[in-house]
Amino acid sequence: MKKRVRSLLVITVMLAGCLGLSACSGDTKTAEAPTTEAVEETTVAEEAAPEEGEASEKETDTEETLNFVYFISHMENEFQSQLVAAVTESAEEKGINLTVISADKDPAKQVSQIENAVAAGNIDGALLQATSADGVTAGVQALKEAGVPTITLHEAITAQEEVTSYVGPDLPTIGLIVMEHVCEELNGKGDIAILVGVMGNSVQVSIAESYDKILAEYPDINVVFRDTANWETDEALAKVENWLSTGKHIDTIVCMNDSMAIGAMQAVNSAGETGNIKIYGSDAVEQAVAAVKNKEMTGTVYFDVTEEGKAAIDTLYDAANGVEVEKEVLMPPALVIEDNINELFPD
Repeated sequence: MKKRVRSLLVITVMLAGCLGLSACSGDTKTAEAPTTEAVEETTVAEEAAPEEGEASEKETDTEETLNFVYFISHMENEFQSQLVAAVTESAEEKGINLTVISADKDPAKQVSQIENAVAAGNIDGALLQATSADGVTAGVQALKEAGVPTITLHEAITAQEEVTSYVGPDLPTIGLIVMEHVCEELNGKGDIAILVGVMGNSVQVSIAESYDKILAEYPDINVVFRDTANWETDEALAKVENWLSTGKHIDTIVCMNDSMAIGAMQAVNSAGETGNIKIYGSDAVEQAVAAVKNKEMTGTVYFDVTEEGKAAIDTLYDAANGVEVEKEVLMPPALVIEDNINELFPD
C-alpha cells in the first residue's frame, strides 16, 4: 500500500504566519462552519468571468462543475468546525459545489443519508467521516455500486478496501506519542485515567490500541479509570468530577481529544487540583493551546487541519477526474507541550 506523509515543514511555514484556523494562536478566531441542521449545504458561488487575457484563479480542468458531498459524523465541537472550514475553503478554490450533511453521530442516519444522496444522483465524489468503523458499510457499498469515488476523511473504516483512499491523521502514532510521553513523565510508575471517544469509532479504536501497546511496557502504570465521554466536554466534566469524588489518586488524565480534555480541566480546576493532575488532549484547538500555555493542561497533539482539508479535496478532485490516487495520505502528528508550544504557536 502506497503511503504519502505530508511534511511537518508545513507547520513551520503556516504557523509563522499564524495559521488561518483557530488552533494556531490565541489571536486567531475559530473558523465558523456552515449552520447545521439535518443537512448543511455549502455551494461555492461562481466568480465573475476574468477579463480577456486574464487567467482565472480557480482550477478549471473540467468544463462541468463537480458536485461533492461531505458526509460528516457530527458538528458538535471546535475541531469539527475547523475541518469543515478547511474542506469548504479548498472546495471553493477549485470551483467545486460542496454539500455538507451531518449524521449527528448516528450510523443508521448516515447510511440513510448516503443512500438518499446516491438515489438523487449528481454526485461526482464523496468525503466520508464515518460515525462508526463498522456501521456504515451499506452506505459505502451504495457509493461504490454507483461508481462514486469516495475518500474516508479523518477516520478510516473497517471496509477501507471498498473506498478510494483515506486522508487524515496518523492515528496510531497519536496514541503512541502521547502515552509514551505520559509514562516517561511519571518515570514508569503512577496512576492515570483515560477518557476515550465514541466506542467503536475508528479513531477511538486506533488510539486505544496504541495506548494499550505502550501501557503493556509499563506494568507499574495503573489505569485507575477508563471510560468514554463521547468526545464531549460536558460528559468529560461529569465523568472526571465523579472520579475525583471517589478519592482515588490520579496523576494524569489522558483524553483522546481536546473537547474532553477541556471538560477534565474544568473538573480539576473546580476541585482545586490545577497543576497537580496533568491533563493531555489532542487536536490543538484554540482553547487547548491557551490552556497548555497557562499550565492548566499539560499537552495536546497538533496536526495540520488546513492541510488535511486541502489534501482531502485534492485527492477526491483527482479521483473524480480519473487520476490514480494514493491509498493513504497521512497527516503526521506532533506532541505539543510546554517545551515547544511557543515555537509551534507563537503569540
